Amino acid sequence: MKMKNLKISIFSVLLTFFASALFIGCGKDDKPYDPTAGYPKDATVRYEVSSTTNNTASVTYTNETGEDTSIESVALPFTKEVKKKVEFAEIFTLLSSIPVRNNESEV
Repeated sequence: MKMKNLKISIFSVLLTFFASALFIGCGKDDKPYDPTAGYPKDATVRYEVSSTTNNTASVTYTNETGEDTSIESVALPFTKEVKKKVEFAEIFTLLSSIPVRNNESEV
């Protein structure tokens, strides 16, 4: 008789647990997720270029207006901060070209 009561008690506890998990886990969200929420927003982009072998480079970066700015033979290390109101998924670019010294080629 005790074993039957124990089985019924365990069954009741498990049934209550699964029923409550089903109802709690199936709540409807009021709003769908919107990744663009909060945009446009103010952001600061920091560009940095450095080298262990050279002291100059050519650098191209996206500026405050969204256009590219190119600087030739800039002293390294180079650092530039751009403050801008950005849109969702806006792309910023940083390109650098460091001249190679003592380059040898053989054919």
